[in-house]
Amino acid sequence: GLFYINKDNEFKFFQTEFSDLIINSLTISQDNLFFISTDIGVKIYSFYEEEGILTKEQDVVGIPQVPVKNICKISEDKFVVATMQSGLFLISEIDGFYQCDNSYFDNLGSDLFIRDIDFYDNYLYISTFQQGVFKASIRRNEVRIVEKYNEYSGLKTNNVNSLFVDRESVLWIGTYGKGLVSKANDYFSFYLRDRETPKPYSFIVVNG
Repeated sequence: GLFYINKDNEFKFFQTEFSDLIINSLTISQDNLFFISTDIGVKIYSFYEEEGILTKEQDVVGIPQVPVKNICKISEDKFVVATMQSGLFLISEIDGFYQCDNSYFDNLGSDLFIRDIDFYDNYLYISTFQQGVFKASIRRNEVRIVEKYNEYSGLKTNNVNSLFVDRESVLWIGTYGKGLVSKANDYFSFYLRDRETPKPYSFIVVNG
């Protein structure tokens, strides 16, 4: 389900609306729409704070009924949706209704296992399983990879679970079994590695 914590630290649990869903991420638009990524696509809700009510607005059509890992806002009316194995999709608002177009990589194969995305300074950062991290630009419906961070460029593994770019432009990377990594300028720094008992780091909030 989904929890809401108000300014008085009171909890509200929206269980009925999401009792059969796995929620992977939540993105809130400027007009207070909730874009909720689930194991079967993207759902959009309106939240009324005074009443403490969530109202469903729409299911986003055009996205396969597959696990969605994350949603990133890239402009006032556009969002990028990352699915685990079906690629990236672009959601756009047209006459108050959100719909998606298939966004694609023009220089990568289709065997991409996406784990997370983040958008910063007009670049989309993509973490993957087995291929490391991609830094990409988005123009219209096309995604172009401009940099790759993997074992060849300094990472200890190509299996990356999560990422986040902080307000000082530092890229933070959570890996499978190789700890936490930061990239500032052209240098990687490594943290929290335990060679004896490696553990995946599944979630990062750094300087958010």
